[in-house]
Amino acid sequence: MIGKRCLVGGRVQGVYYRATAARRAQDLGVSGHARNLPDGRVEVLA
Repeated sequence: MIGKRCLVGGRVQGVYYRATAARRAQDLGVSGHARNLPDGRVEVLA
């Protein structure tokens, strides 16, 4: 198993970024989760 942690910045909160990333990950067979960070970034663990 390979694991990755990605921090995504920019305009990622309030624009359905997490939902879109989850849908794309599901299409690719990737499991994991994403969460909003207090500094405005999104953390993705896959």
